[in-house]
Amino acid sequence: MEKKRGFASKLIVRLGLIFTGLIFVSSVAYFSLSFLNKVRLNVFIPEKIELDYDHIYSTELKNKLNDFIFNDLNLTNLDLNLLDLKKDTKLEPEKICESIKNEFDFVRDVVWDFSYPQVVKLKIIGTKPICKLNQKVVLVNNNRLFGFDYFQDIDSKLLRNFNCRIEILGDDIFNSDSFSSVCSFVQNISENIWQNYEPYYFNFSSVILKKITPNVSLTSVAIKPFYLVTQNYCLKNNENSQVDDLVSFVNQTATRKRNYLFDLRFSDRVYARPMLKKELEQLQNMGRV
Repeated sequence: MEKKRGFASKLIVRLGLIFTGLIFVSSVAYFSLSFLNKVRLNVFIPEKIELDYDHIYSTELKNKLNDFIFNDLNLTNLDLNLLDLKKDTKLEPEKICESIKNEFDFVRDVVWDFSYPQVVKLKIIGTKPICKLNQKVVLVNNNRLFGFDYFQDIDSKLLRNFNCRIEILGDDIFNSDSFSSVCSFVQNISENIWQNYEPYYFNFSSVILKKITPNVSLTSVAIKPFYLVTQNYCLKNNENSQVDDLVSFVNQTATRKRNYLFDLRFSDRVYARPMLKKELEQLQNMGRV
């Protein structure tokens, strides 16, 4: 009998604990639901779009981009709710990016930034110029060519010059078989060559370099030096003090102002001679001399 009473007591205690637990869980659930009913979900709804530009070098192009983005794409009216799926017109970043790049081939990328309160930042990234090609067009990344009107906000003198024999590229530069190989060479020219020389390209074994600034030793310049090198020479940071000494010596012995060609294509010797009239004419046909 006593065992039965003990068992009944333990059962009553356990049922009491279970009942108390159920009451607690129900209270917490009720409180949570009540709390959620009082909480407002704040949704990011932009009030405006701000444009930023990188590697866009023309005010005219910026104005065209502004007009296309805010008028043609209708992004001025930001009632286009990001989360309103009932509307047919929504702010769709990927489609807008593709529309901008399809309309403006100079635009390389479009980056969205939603980290600012109530503002969408839209960065338009253009293409960085490499050099001028034959004083006619500007070569940019991915072997693409653009007219000077895309670079109106840059002093043209600050753009590097690369001159190429017309016969290599042909009249139709875009469809030339040699165009891609020439572009590959241009993009691998060493920084030292770009800073000190202007290249005139004939073929892989004949590149003439015109010194941008005269040698320091040439205080009174009687000659104008040009250097005949190979394509591989231009890919290295070549500095040859012996060549500078030779130029200085020829300058001191020269009796009148002349254009001199120094042939550096050989490892054990350097040839120096006055440039032929025909050679100068070829350079002039490529670009400035």
